[in-house]
Amino acid sequence: MRFARLLTIAALLALVLSPVPAAAVSFTLEDSEAGVQGTTVSFEGSITTDAGDFDPLFLNAIHFTFLGPPQVIFDDLPFFNLPPELSFTGAGGRPTGTGVQVFFELFLGAAAPGTYSGSATILGGANIDDQTELGTQDFSLTIRPGQVAIPEPSTLLGLALGLGGLVAARRLKSRR
Repeated sequence: MRFARLLTIAALLALVLSPVPAAAVSFTLEDSEAGVQGTTVSFEGSITTDAGDFDPLFLNAIHFTFLGPPQVIFDDLPFFNLPPELSFTGAGGRPTGTGVQVFFELFLGAAAPGTYSGSATILGGANIDDQTELGTQDFSLTIRPGQVAIPEPSTLLGLALGLGGLVAARRLKSRR
């Protein structure tokens, strides 16, 4: 009898003191985007958590790895415009997430055309100092050449007439 009580108490203590597994966090991101040199492309994604987690989740940082030309400039400001703390308790007690949001933007500048790959890692956790890796997603970026502006014939004619007028005015002035 005593042994059964001790065994029951030990089982209850083990159950109460056992660590609670961390909630599964799902980070999704568009797999690929394409853009023209000199433009900006946006990558959208979302963060959700499993149905058993009702604790807030802090999104503290985003880290990039990019295997492409240095002329591509990352802008993570859209990530930091997200609420820093996500409460996953939605209507009826169901967990929610960020919904589809822009996580970062890339300015393509004069980067060489081609297809490049990279990854984005979201860091965060249970508090504002937590830097736990919440999820990593790979992405690809295709850069197409920009169009070269070709002046219209009327633009060139206007330029030629303007220069011709300047030359004629200078000659008239020098004759006087």
